[in-house]
Amino acid sequence: MSRPAVAVVLVLLTALVRAHPFLEGNDDGDVGAYILGGRALLHGALPYTTVWEYKPPGLFALFALALAVAGDGSRAAALLDLIAALATTLILWRLVARISGSERAGVLAAVLWACLSIENDGLIGDAELLAVPFAAGSLLALTGRPRYGRIALAGLLAACAVQMKLSMLPFALVPALAALLARGVPAVIAFTGAFVAPVLVEAGVYALAHRIDDLYDANVGATLRRMGSRGAVRPLPRDFAAELRLLTPAWELAPFAVLRANGWIGLVALWLALGALTLIAVGEYDARQFLPLVAPLAALGGIGADRIAARVRAPARTAFVAVLVVATFFLHGYFEANSSARIVWMRTVRGEHDWRISEGDRLVRRLRAYPLAHDGVWFVEETPLMYDRLGVAAPTRYPETSNLFNPALWPMLGISGADELRRIVDCARPRWIVVKRCGPWCDAATRDATLARIRAGYGVAARLDYRTVLYRRNDAAAPACSRTPIAAPPRG
Repeated sequence: MSRPAVAVVLVLLTALVRAHPFLEGNDDGDVGAYILGGRALLHGALPYTTVWEYKPPGLFALFALALAVAGDGSRAAALLDLIAALATTLILWRLVARISGSERAGVLAAVLWACLSIENDGLIGDAELLAVPFAAGSLLALTGRPRYGRIALAGLLAACAVQMKLSMLPFALVPALAALLARGVPAVIAFTGAFVAPVLVEAGVYALAHRIDDLYDANVGATLRRMGSRGAVRPLPRDFAAELRLLTPAWELAPFAVLRANGWIGLVALWLALGALTLIAVGEYDARQFLPLVAPLAALGGIGADRIAARVRAPARTAFVAVLVVATFFLHGYFEANSSARIVWMRTVRGEHDWRISEGDRLVRRLRAYPLAHDGVWFVEETPLMYDRLGVAAPTRYPETSNLFNPALWPMLGISGADELRRIVDCARPRWIVVKRCGPWCDAATRDATLARIRAGYGVAARLDYRTVLYRRNDAAAPACSRTPIAAPPRG
């Protein structure tokens, strides 16, 4: 099969297993905050000045670009998701083919990625997924004996991966080492210069705007606070093992990569090891944190499968590869393709789709009857995407209010606890507050104390559904704020 034909097949496979973000929409809290940050950037506001989220500025720039194309926040996230997945599939194919000398290994690695990247929350256009094509592209630029232009490109792409999420920073050691092995110390200097260039530009922009402290706090301070609060996150063994189990069969095939003696095998293994060590260092083991491990794991799995196939006699080799591809698709990709087909049926036949998105649609329709954009509103336990859908300005530091009851995030946000949340309610005093019943991960005492403060100064305006209430401020009640609020009230 020719290369163009292989590329078409890989693109179709990836699109098939990732179809449903376009069909289902998006209600993810983190992605909602990225959308708000991108929207603010489109309106001329630097990240962290009107909407706060502890991700590097490059992520918001990417979402701003997607919003400029797609308009709708959910569709912008789905567009980025699909583009990132397709790019990674094709880049991983060429990367593995070059470093292993086998087209078959490249195809198998791409198939593993396309199917396995839907695991671990890989269908929401999150920062972890968007970082991977830049990381893989950085290594692809260094294959062969690269010229200094390609080495600088590798540094820039590695910087873009870090701009999606700071936890990709340890990965930069892998292409830096590859540059050193390829062209020596001068190559490392060229790589490093290109790598730090975006950071210097960002620092200059924020310095000119006299907001350099905001840039530092969101990119360094919040990360250090998060790493220092490991007692608030989940323990390692069970969650780590459970999430890694979702990534078979790549784990089963990866060890066979050592059958091909190659320096690049060690570099890809280092990529995988650094990703795992970063997870442990940060101490965060929810599903999406494992997405950066999928690409190096798929690369090693593809090379390992190719080595096994090479030891199978020729008449059975094709059958072996076909069984491997089909088994991988049906063990992983089939379930997502089937989910996409189910959503199509529900939309066209039953006129509805995912219940969470449908619930959000119903809330949006009901809330449009109230002057939220003019008077200001807070959403507690609702996705930040609700702000975007209703055209309401979000609180400066707390757009993702669904996380305010989660003690694990307080150090990152600089919140001291329940007293701080009560003070935020007392000081901000938006006219409207939308409160949804808290999930199982929130702190019950903090939730109850915060709701008590809301009810002290607000009355029930409407019960939007069985677990969501709209509160309206009681202007007759005297404000209880005694200090300058951390979060200014949102304004239309």
